[in-house]
Amino acid sequence: AGGGFRYSSEPAVVGDLDSLPSIFVKEGGPDARCGRNFVYLETSRGCPNHCHYCLSSLKPKSGPAVRYFSMERVFADIDRIMNDLKIDKVRVIDRTFNDDPERALAIFRYIASRARPDTLFQFEISPYKFTGPIVDFLKNLDRRCFQFEIGVQSFNRKALDSVGRVNSEPKAAETAVEEPAGGAGTGRAGDMLDILINETKVNIHADLMYGLPGDNYDDCVNSFDTLLKKMPDSVQFWQLKLLRGTRLRENASKMGLVYDPNPPYAVIKTPSISVLEMFRLQKLGRYLDIIYNHGHLKLSVRALFNLSARPSEFFFQLIEFFERNGIAETAISRQNLFSYVRRFAEEKVRPASEAKYSVLLDCLRFDFIAGESKRFSLPDFLKPEKMRRDQGLFGYIQDSVLRPDSAVKLSRAFSLFRFDNDIVEAASGTELFADGSGFGLNAAEPSRRGAYMAVRHVANADGTFGSRRYWFNDPGDFLALDYFYCADKNGRFPPAEGDFDGACYRAFLEGFPARVEKYIGYGIVVSQNKSRQERAND
Repeated sequence: AGGGFRYSSEPAVVGDLDSLPSIFVKEGGPDARCGRNFVYLETSRGCPNHCHYCLSSLKPKSGPAVRYFSMERVFADIDRIMNDLKIDKVRVIDRTFNDDPERALAIFRYIASRARPDTLFQFEISPYKFTGPIVDFLKNLDRRCFQFEIGVQSFNRKALDSVGRVNSEPKAAETAVEEPAGGAGTGRAGDMLDILINETKVNIHADLMYGLPGDNYDDCVNSFDTLLKKMPDSVQFWQLKLLRGTRLRENASKMGLVYDPNPPYAVIKTPSISVLEMFRLQKLGRYLDIIYNHGHLKLSVRALFNLSARPSEFFFQLIEFFERNGIAETAISRQNLFSYVRRFAEEKVRPASEAKYSVLLDCLRFDFIAGESKRFSLPDFLKPEKMRRDQGLFGYIQDSVLRPDSAVKLSRAFSLFRFDNDIVEAASGTELFADGSGFGLNAAEPSRRGAYMAVRHVANADGTFGSRRYWFNDPGDFLALDYFYCADKNGRFPPAEGDFDGACYRAFLEGFPARVEKYIGYGIVVSQNKSRQERAND
């Protein structure tokens, strides 16, 4: 009676979590989405781990460390979210979702059986608690409906031990997961990342921490390089924080940890990492977000990593380039980002190998195209030199090859892009080198045959835009598609000049009508019969 607050240092523990009302049940039926495109869901409370830097390491004196909602309650909430609220993005806030592997697998299966094309459930996952059945299920899942946030923190065993992650490497019998072929010796976490990244469709976000008591500067950089070489979808490289109530905060003076007394209480110096080294690691994390995590340069970053001894070497060179040229690291537009990386490559890559520089430009073109949905043109700094048109030949095509009673032009639904290097498998449209390995970056001379991409732009029913790519790698297609690209930009060409009776020209010109029919079949070009009046006006 009278109400009021009760203060206690002891966490409030609810024994029966099912007694808590579901936030997804509303009187009068389900609410509309109210502008939100995601919700939070909990299937358990508490954490089984004892990490010294984390508030979740504080355990209640009464009751178990981890309590679970019943499976019936979890399944009912998932159904309400997906079916009633029509929300596809769900962030599951359990501290270690796969602490009970069998339970985790049952929930994975339930979600996958009901997932729509845009469904994405995000989980915090321990890399040390995967079982063979979970891994087999994920390998066989044919859609991307899960994102895992995996806390690696460090690949240095000493650093993990120093913060209470002592039991992070269970015996093999506890997990029964086969190690990936050619493992790099990065321990259980590294092996699981290799499997998840290379053999499943799960989106992987991995966490690294710098400033741990057992790490020195080189250890932090080595962990950074080890993780980046695996190419997860995103990486958070964050500074250790000494939060109030944690064991590290209590023992900071004893351990020689110097931290900012103001939020977020970041460590600024340790016995093994100087202030200047900490600033250098901070900068590495900021540029990681700019270049890697934003996802604009996926193929280009892989290529740049292949051209450097270590990922950190590339990042530190890029940082020096930005600072020397007065380029601010904030508010960089997408197009400017591509321009800066191209300038960096021209300075650092081109002097060593013109061929590898050419391949890197193709990677930049591919990434730029992949990030666009509506019809667009490449910026001038990414256009290949081979786009220079042969005015005489194109004029001859207009005057002598195309039927005078028809108009053939590039469809407004398509964009054409030419690449200097052979980056496709066949004209069927299969992308051969989606992982970047096929570009031959380590070869003395990558293939220079070239390739053409025709991108069809489509409007989806929900108002968004998408695209479909067609690849052509027959050299005969290059001149033909060059014609339609240039005619789209310039209209009619001047009268033909030159001798086009050579064997090569004749072979191309004789095959041109058949190529036009093929492009019409794809929808890349459209043919419009001219009226008698239009022919008279020509």
